Amino acid sequence: MPTTARVDPPMQPEDSNPIPDLCHIIHQPVGSKLGYLVDQKNKRYHLFPKKRACSVPGPLNTITLKDLLEGDSHRFPPSKRAVVAAILASSLLQLQRTHWLKDNWSKRDIFFIVSNDAEKSVIYEQPYVSQDFISTRPTPASISSGEIEELPKFQLRTALQCLAILLIELCFGEPIERGKERVRLQPIDTNDQANRQYCFAIAHTWTEEEIDAHEPGFSDPVSSCLNFPDVGREKRGHSDQVIEDVYALISKPLYDMTTSRWPNSFSNALRYW
Repeated sequence: MPTTARVDPPMQPEDSNPIPDLCHIIHQPVGSKLGYLVDQKNKRYHLFPKKRACSVPGPLNTITLKDLLEGDSHRFPPSKRAVVAAILASSLLQLQRTHWLKDNWSKRDIFFIVSNDAEKSVIYEQPYVSQDFISTRPTPASISSGEIEELPKFQLRTALQCLAILLIELCFGEPIERGKERVRLQPIDTNDQANRQYCFAIAHTWTEEEIDAHEPGFSDPVSSCLNFPDVGREKRGHSDQVIEDVYALISKPLYDMTTSRWPNSFSNALRYW
């Protein structure tokens, strides 16, 4: 059910009720009011149904980035891979302060819609990043007092390492695990953290010359992800500087490279620059 949110002046208790479980509320019949959420600073966010619902024709078929990288390379050409790389870098830039993007993200978390026409074409210009949320039911007392359990803090360095892995995969058009001969170690476990460290080790073996020789324009953003300058600035109150560097060193170079090589690449995509 499409919804919209805005921060309003305090309302009278009879005008709106706290939302104990957002997942439960959005599955209920649409009314004029949904209630409000409270953040850690005790600010209220009132949710209302959108007047016009977004309609999607027929059931959606999707495919993951992992499946695309493991599939036919002709189906995922360099121009499309560059578009996806630029959009994913922009996603990190915009979502890293929200709960919509986890720091340990990978090709398994990125989905694309497959059209229902005979060609079954993939809509590369609109990738979707998935995220799991745990539905909780806080009591009204905990909501009003602001005693809401905080989610684990987003680790930007981890997210940048994961983006470096994604960029290398999009540069070469194949899963980074296929370069396992470049390292002498194997993952000792199958969990996400162990797999990330394994892929991160492989990522560090690629030189800028090797990356540039395959796809010009990827090496500098990859290097910036792997060696991002002073991520600790964020903890010292310089988050804006960090975001500016993510834009200048990673996001913008990928966008500029893509539009320079393929000028109409983003004609069907949402632009954020």
